[in-house]
Amino acid sequence: MSTLPTPAATLPTPSDLGLPPKFSSWRPGQYSAIDQACQALSCENKLVVINAPTGSGKSGMAVATGNVLGGRTVVATSTKPLQQQYLDDFAGSGMVDIRGRGNYLCHLGDGTTCEEGYDEGCPDAPFAQCPYRAAYSFACGSSTVVTNYSYWAAIHRYGEGLGGIVGTNLLVCDEAHTAFQEICSAMALEFSERDVSFLLGARLPNRDLGLEGWKSWARDLRPIASRSVAETEQAVKDRPARARTILHRLRRLRRILASLVDLEGARGEWIFHRRRTAQSDTWCADPVWAAPYADPILFAHARQALLVSATVTRRTMQLLGKDPQDYTYIEVPSQFPPASSPVYWIPTASVRQGMSAGEKLILHNRVDEIITAMGPRKGVIHTVSYDRAEEIYRASCHSGIMILHERGGASIEGGVNEFRASPGPAVLVSPAITQGFDFAGGDSEYQIVVKIPFPDSTNPVTRARTAADIERPRTDEDKAAKQLGSDYLDYAVSQVLIQACGRSMRSAQDRCMSFILDDNWRWWRWRAERGGCFPFWFRRLLKSSRTVPAPLPRVTGATR
Repeated sequence: MSTLPTPAATLPTPSDLGLPPKFSSWRPGQYSAIDQACQALSCENKLVVINAPTGSGKSGMAVATGNVLGGRTVVATSTKPLQQQYLDDFAGSGMVDIRGRGNYLCHLGDGTTCEEGYDEGCPDAPFAQCPYRAAYSFACGSSTVVTNYSYWAAIHRYGEGLGGIVGTNLLVCDEAHTAFQEICSAMALEFSERDVSFLLGARLPNRDLGLEGWKSWARDLRPIASRSVAETEQAVKDRPARARTILHRLRRLRRILASLVDLEGARGEWIFHRRRTAQSDTWCADPVWAAPYADPILFAHARQALLVSATVTRRTMQLLGKDPQDYTYIEVPSQFPPASSPVYWIPTASVRQGMSAGEKLILHNRVDEIITAMGPRKGVIHTVSYDRAEEIYRASCHSGIMILHERGGASIEGGVNEFRASPGPAVLVSPAITQGFDFAGGDSEYQIVVKIPFPDSTNPVTRARTAADIERPRTDEDKAAKQLGSDYLDYAVSQVLIQACGRSMRSAQDRCMSFILDDNWRWWRWRAERGGCFPFWFRRLLKSSRTVPAPLPRVTGATR
């Protein structure tokens, strides 16, 4: 294990720590964070957490720390755009990328992905000629790899792992505030009536059995699934002419068997809920809390882990089942002047379902008032829902400069690219860009948060996490559950809000005003601050104003 050079009058340069030429100098606080992280990890600390505000150079901190420690570093990100951003920044210094089979084109042609080719029995699938297998082998032999949480979880649970011969020394959990949801998503299970009845000749329960009842159901069904897998594997060998059809069936059976094994071994609290569609009746199973699975999903497959985010807090680590003595926590102070990125609450309306026509008119007029005041600047409106985005677009007198994208990943990126290319004035209206997208310089000089991003209360998993059904706690256990749920709700909301407000502040030269219009801020801010949901650097930005403040000076070079 290497150690950092001893800081002297002249610090080592980013290139001394293996960063590519675009990292020409250290940002304020960046080298200090790397130094602290390396010291902690060199002392055999398993986990280090860095809370670093937007624009402080988190990706450089992460990769430089891995370079100094030596061994293999794997960076796990929460979205594919972030994964691509890492690759764009660090491919020149040796970073490689790995994703699921569905992201590679199979040699079968006609747009077939390697995942589809695997199902159809592509003869190259097990070998290096397969584009996916080639990328996988390359990643296993590389010293710096970027992937996503979903792949990291799946390849270790169901595949061969991503450690290669030497294993992984450092796992970097990028956007670590999302780790809770990523773990829960990785553990989520589904059982469709179509698969269970057609492939196993069994039936789904017609009611919720509770965790122990479902585990018993899985225990009874697992031998049938195991036998079906074995028989289908033999059929592949005996009937090669029908191998493609049989392989597809085999893959579905293996997925069911893996899900049954997971369900049989489920720990902690789970929620079971039914989803009915025209195609099939499906039971969904979700863990309520991530703590029982943080180690097996994330941390067990690397010797050490570094968690980095602008909003990762001690509450994040508590939700991952970690006590303060389990990790080293490093908080990087914001180097941006608070006056450059104020967050104003302007009393407007309580934004909720069932708003009256008069309340909506007040809200829409306030949005237009802000856009008018900002003049030629470009801005972003965070709407929480697509329906509200469309409503604002239809009601605005500025709809001519608004960019409104449809649902879907490609549509979102297309809308963002169109917005960035616009010379301004322009306004991007979206519920889906609170994280994963950056708008530096003149790309966005103001943001409007129309609604406090409370999670969907109709979602059964959300209801379980917020203990919404415990209206009047009667026992100490009820009270503890209610408090945990309340804490989780405030934490989840604060994460989205802080991330949204940070989209346009990427350097000390940037200027961005954020406006919160939802009057629920009046009571929720107090609760969030009392619960420690806001980092110190974010609390310094909070202000209130009865009217729309004057715009900040333009960002240098903001006009295109």
